Amino acid sequence: TTTTTTMVDEGLLGYVQETGREMMQFFTLISQNHWSDGNIWIPAIGATLWTGLVTCAYTIYAQSYGQRRVGPTEANLIYTAQPLFTALFAWFLLKETLGPSGIVGGFCIAMAAIMVAIQKQEDEVIIGNDVNRSQQQQDVSQPNKK
Repeated sequence: TTTTTTMVDEGLLGYVQETGREMMQFFTLISQNHWSDGNIWIPAIGATLWTGLVTCAYTIYAQSYGQRRVGPTEANLIYTAQPLFTALFAWFLLKETLGPSGIVGGFCIAMAAIMVAIQKQEDEVIIGNDVNRSQQQQDVSQPNKK
């Protein structure tokens, strides 16, 4: 939370400086053999497990799981909306704000996603009508064939 607070309060430069200080502290502890008492290994192992299991393995599994259950158009719309969700979470969790170009970009992404969704619905209606007409034509050309 200190790093997050620093990032919000001081911007990117403060965040980079704070991260650098923490990395230097970590390497200083290792170089001074403070790792032997176990103080450094528990957070290091925890961070490694979190990075490997949650941010890599779980996200790949969740993406594959979701892609099996939705069509390609829906999957593309979800992926396209990722910057919108990122901006919303950044606003909600980190109290970040968007500038004018960010707002215009978000609006363009949202409108593109809406246009694709509307077009897909229209295509499904047209395809459905074509299938119904084709079925009706087959029924007329082949009456009561048993």
